[in-house]
Amino acid sequence: MISDIENKKKIFLQCFLELLIGLIYIEAVFRLLHGQTVLDLTFFRIILFCLAASLIGSSAALVCKRQTAFRIVSVILYTISIYSLIQCGFHDYLGNYTSIHAAGDGAGRILDSVIDFLSYLKPQYFLLLIAPIAGSVYHRYCLRHTPMTADAGHWKLFSAVIICAVCLNVAVVNSMSASLISLYAYPKFIEKSIREFGTGRYLLRDIFADSSSESTLSAESTASASTAAPSASEEAIDEDGLTPRIIDDTEWKKLAEAETNETIQTIDSYLMNRSISQKNEMTGVFAGKNLIYILVEAFDYIAIDPELTPTLYMMQQEGWNFTDHYTPKYSCTTGESEFIGLMSLVPESDVCTPNQYENNTYSESIYQLFKNSGYSTSAYHNWEDQYYDRRVLYSNSGCDNYYNIDDMSFDIIQGWQSDVDLMKEAIPHFSSEEPFFAFIITSSTHFPYDESSTLGDKYLDEVNAVHPDYPLNIKRYLSKAMELDKAMEYLLDELEKSGELEDTVICMFADHHPLKTSISQLVEYTTQFDRSLGLNEDVTPFFIYNSEIDAETFTEVNSTFDMLPTLANMFDLDYDPRYYVGTDYFGGEEKIAIFTNGDWVSEHGIYYADTETFEPAEGYETDETYIADTNAKVQNMFKISSMIYGTDYFAYRN
Repeated sequence: MISDIENKKKIFLQCFLELLIGLIYIEAVFRLLHGQTVLDLTFFRIILFCLAASLIGSSAALVCKRQTAFRIVSVILYTISIYSLIQCGFHDYLGNYTSIHAAGDGAGRILDSVIDFLSYLKPQYFLLLIAPIAGSVYHRYCLRHTPMTADAGHWKLFSAVIICAVCLNVAVVNSMSASLISLYAYPKFIEKSIREFGTGRYLLRDIFADSSSESTLSAESTASASTAAPSASEEAIDEDGLTPRIIDDTEWKKLAEAETNETIQTIDSYLMNRSISQKNEMTGVFAGKNLIYILVEAFDYIAIDPELTPTLYMMQQEGWNFTDHYTPKYSCTTGESEFIGLMSLVPESDVCTPNQYENNTYSESIYQLFKNSGYSTSAYHNWEDQYYDRRVLYSNSGCDNYYNIDDMSFDIIQGWQSDVDLMKEAIPHFSSEEPFFAFIITSSTHFPYDESSTLGDKYLDEVNAVHPDYPLNIKRYLSKAMELDKAMEYLLDELEKSGELEDTVICMFADHHPLKTSISQLVEYTTQFDRSLGLNEDVTPFFIYNSEIDAETFTEVNSTFDMLPTLANMFDLDYDPRYYVGTDYFGGEEKIAIFTNGDWVSEHGIYYADTETFEPAEGYETDETYIADTNAKVQNMFKISSMIYGTDYFAYRN
């Protein structure tokens, strides 16, 4: 007859094998579903993490009743498999993975349309549920005759198992490179963390890692280090005859020297030692003019059609068109693209930044810069603050007045609202101000495109006449884009009627490409460039229009991070370039498009953080020093931005 202790060991072994096989199965299926191999050292590391987790999870069998041990195993497997399933769906639905802390916006959208989200769960994703389901069947039918164990626990063996698991975990972590250990400690880059450590271990790190506590910056080489600001007394002219931008740091230096907070000291030192972009031929080109800054929902090159959207086409072709403009997607796509355009800081990757830090002070925002220059500042959106509390964020950023659907009169229609109605409601609020800065967030081109809606069906006859062979979802997107086009036509007409067209600059940019639209379709129906190359899926329209400027095309790499400093220079605002992650497009400094997973694009090429590979641009060669320096620079931008949020730095310093 088997003793209770021997029976406990038997149950422990059964639980251990079930957990180990189940966890490895889930991790392997997840990687295969996302086109990753299971025949590399990374997956071997994940197996070792699964081994450590299985030892800890199954150790319950040594001190608990059989039923309790089985329930613990089932909970672990169901949790990891469902979490992995959600990550798959989230990636398809909104274009990126998520974290527990960042799920607010995405989860909010998904809860509003659960059936729609479930429709994006491909059948093969449910293979992830086989492991916990098989475990449940195993418990019910194969172990029903297993003898019950005594309540007394085998504490010595339990302790030995836990110690072995901890030692194994420590050994695995210590075997990793310094960069991976840093990523493990502070899992900022979600996609790379999941790839390197697996979904189960990332979930654990996501819950328990304090990513806001890191205060050590990565070392940048002397060659790439920034130079300190020139003093107010310096009047030197550079070799191109351009005037330096003089900023007096006297008071700032006094505060920094007296500072005792280590994080504030780090921020002060980093910012003060960044370079200051020169004034240039574009400095003040729009000084004194009005600015209408428009964030266009799901703005894509597909939406710019000479026949269907002639106003958008005209504005792009006759304005200043930035062709290599990237819109990196962060954890809560619209809110954080908007946040970048207003603040030029890197959002936190593990929270929804505009929600998490809405109560911070943003004295260097684009709102505040224009307000400091005597402009009225206002913002407009044709939906409620369902996903982001813009009213609070904008108030803390220098926006005088914010109007959403609760403050304006709209006819509610099926699907997202009309941008024509938005313009009709918004224009009277700002057009009488002299001068004005107006930020407008559109919504007509919002998904879904794969189901009927008022705007998605409104212009289908016209779309069919021009593009009869396009799939229905692309036709609906174009129908929505036509409503946006008519909104812009109305705006230009009203500005001309009021005599303000010549004195008004319009800047249009995107929050992201059309979500829930396959990349293969974006590639097929984008005619302006090859969407399949590099990170071109995130290249979106960005142009500046004024009726008095000559058409010009700018082809250097830039991103949403660069818009604020570029506009601040063009309007000759009083600003300090060192506060921003982006740079003035015309300031001569290198521009780097930074993505949430650590990827980056510069004129030298594309770096893929997930695989740690660099693809040099045509005419450039791979330079390991440059890659290392740029990686350090990018990591520092993430870290400094995080420190600024965590300390509410601008409230502290201003």
